Amino acid sequence: MKRRQFGITLCLTGLALSVAAGAQEIRVNSTGDIKQRTPAAAFSNDGGFLVTWVNERDGLVARSFGPNGQPRALDRVLVPNVNLPSVPGEGDVKAQREPAIAALPNGNFLVAWSEESAHLKSDIFYEKRTVLDKEIFAQRFDRAGNAQGAKFKVNESAADLQERPKIVVFNRQVAIAWSTNDGNTPVKANEGIFVRRYDFQGNALGAETRVGAPGTFGYNPAVVADSAGGFAVAWDGPDADGRGAFARFYNENGAPRGAAVQLNTTTLGAQGRPSLAQLADGSFLALWQGQFETPLKSRIYSQTVNRAGQTLSVQRQVSDGAMPWHLSPIALVRPGKSPSATWVEWTPAFPNGVFSVDLAGGAPAGAKAKLSERQIGAAYELSAATNARGELLLVWEGFNGGDKPGITAKVLRVP
Repeated sequence: MKRRQFGITLCLTGLALSVAAGAQEIRVNSTGDIKQRTPAAAFSNDGGFLVTWVNERDGLVARSFGPNGQPRALDRVLVPNVNLPSVPGEGDVKAQREPAIAALPNGNFLVAWSEESAHLKSDIFYEKRTVLDKEIFAQRFDRAGNAQGAKFKVNESAADLQERPKIVVFNRQVAIAWSTNDGNTPVKANEGIFVRRYDFQGNALGAETRVGAPGTFGYNPAVVADSAGGFAVAWDGPDADGRGAFARFYNENGAPRGAAVQLNTTTLGAQGRPSLAQLADGSFLALWQGQFETPLKSRIYSQTVNRAGQTLSVQRQVSDGAMPWHLSPIALVRPGKSPSATWVEWTPAFPNGVFSVDLAGGAPAGAKAKLSERQIGAAYELSAATNARGELLLVWEGFNGGDKPGITAKVLRVP
């Protein structure tokens, strides 16, 4: 089996320390009788925002909020699950997984997700799920969650499992990246990280393109726009000691500017779950989680790289503290603000919270701050977004008042 790396997935952009001041947490989910998972969010063009996530019973759901942080409506199902008609029972089912979202210039949103097909045998105290397939779909919605056109399949290859889509808007286009794998060795030719471009109407602008080298696995893609008109994809894949963090840069036509660049210069232990944000000079701040002292500890590290694939600094440690696991960073660069890094810290058994620190030259520029107000519970996903005003939206999964994991948001407005 290929080695998978434990971690919390954080996606899109990162966070500034000032989010901790003056912003209150908002309970996003209006129902609490079922587990709510894997949120993603984006600002709407009126200053409100749309949050989408997985309701484990109902499917892919969303809730729209106004500029004042008040909900415009209750939770709305965007793409339903196909469940067994009754329990006990047995049959084929479909479950929506791992949404990603991007705001389009016309006020609509593009949502991508992984649709899992499985055969399920379920009894009162027993469940056996055999996954048959996972494919990437996308669809446009308005800010109220109304569909704008039909859903469309993103991946062209039908073999193996397509997972963890990510979306970025760039140069009047959209790029969707995802991971294809079967979890077994040897790695087949159709496995790895792939990307495909679309226009704002959902029309493909070419075939899917492999990002990494053929015959190598790839997990945890991330995408970011490039001010030169293109975009960049980051992911984790094989290096000299199991797993490393990589990035590759593309022009506005989807052609690579060069080969992939390895972000981590220290290869000891597992490195992965990279995040990218573009600095004012056009270079990119790269963050990832990597081994610290022993294989049972991890910290967040940084590097600066340009679009030609050249590293511009030395690898630096960003996070510190007593907690053993610092996981899945998000990088953010906001106009007029210092670059920052955000991550989740875990005790040996439980997530302790969301933390952030400002950076200068890729190194910490002060003490870290805790962004979440409470110990966040069973948090497996954290997502963030910004808008043109420099406002910040943070959403995460965790207990927020009920006995099931829910979705919480925090918004930092510009005065």
